[in-house]
Amino acid sequence: MSNREKLEDGFREYWETWQTIQVMDMPMSDRHELHRIVREEFDQNYLFVDWCGRCVVELLTYAFTQHDKTKTT
Repeated sequence: MSNREKLEDGFREYWETWQTIQVMDMPMSDRHELHRIVREEFDQNYLFVDWCGRCVVELLTYAFTQHDKTKTT
């Protein structure tokens, strides 16, 4: 499974939940996996603080903004 497929299958629900009700409940292992995907697919220098809730939302927003932008082009 590619990173893009993992993003869609494993993280799209977090993104839709955040957009709908502004709640983020992502386990630490998923945060690390999402960070790995972002670094491999979009920005190898992306810095992330895993315990910071706002940082998790920013990472998720960045991931899906980049993913959806490249998906439509």
